[in-house]
Amino acid sequence: NNCKMDLQSLQYQMLLAVKKHQLLMGRRKLEPENGSLKKEILDVLCQLIDINEKQKVVVARLRAERQAVQQPQKEHIARCEQTGVELDLQCNEQMLQESVVLQDLSVTSLPRPAMTHIRPHNHTELTPSSLSQCNGQPRVPPKPLGTSSPLHCDEGDHISNSYMHNSERERKQERLLELQEF
Repeated sequence: NNCKMDLQSLQYQMLLAVKKHQLLMGRRKLEPENGSLKKEILDVLCQLIDINEKQKVVVARLRAERQAVQQPQKEHIARCEQTGVELDLQCNEQMLQESVVLQDLSVTSLPRPAMTHIRPHNHTELTPSSLSQCNGQPRVPPKPLGTSSPLHCDEGDHISNSYMHNSERERKQERLLELQEF
């Protein structure tokens, strides 16, 4: 804090000296042959140089203080980042192990039974009239179970058959086995 106050004081002194120099230079244009004015301008320039040298010393002290404070912080951040990287690696390894376990469970679990009814996404019951018309247009009757194509309505309503065809199930199980080998 003391260095900051010194720097502010020096900056204010510099401002005053610069203003004085500008005034003297303006007067010199009016009186180019005035010897005392030239001497006064040289004195102000010496003041500016002196203030500048003092500012350099104060700025060097401020930098040293800041570096002394920041160095432990940088070391702490580096340690935290290193620990964070190690934790991320441990977390990734744990997630990989858990995914292998989940894949093992999904491959060995019993196949899911086919759904016995079809529901739209808004979970309202379907009636024969709602299947036969949507916005006054005829509807295609639902396809038998075992097909994977969904039924669509003109307004974007979507009715999906969640039964997975046997060949699709087999392909997914093969992919899971391939992933386990990695």
